[in-house]
Amino acid sequence: MIKNTIIIILLILLIITIYSYLCISGEMTTYQNDRMNIIVNKEEYIKNKEAKLIETVSCNEQLNKYKSSFNKISLAVNEVN
Repeated sequence: MIKNTIIIILLILLIITIYSYLCISGEMTTYQNDRMNIIVNKEEYIKNKEAKLIETVSCNEQLNKYKSSFNKISLAVNEVN
């Protein structure tokens, strides 16, 4: 009788342990997926910011070239006058 009771208690504990493991592993998978999605979104956000920064730097370089060219043209026009 005691032997059967102990076996039943151990089986119940085993079932509870397996169920807990399945629940925790399911939550872990969800957590990992959410975490990866957050990382991917942040990487995309950073890449977009980097692209805008590169575009701004390129535009600034062009603007500086145009300014120096304009200044050279202005000096040439002033020398002619």
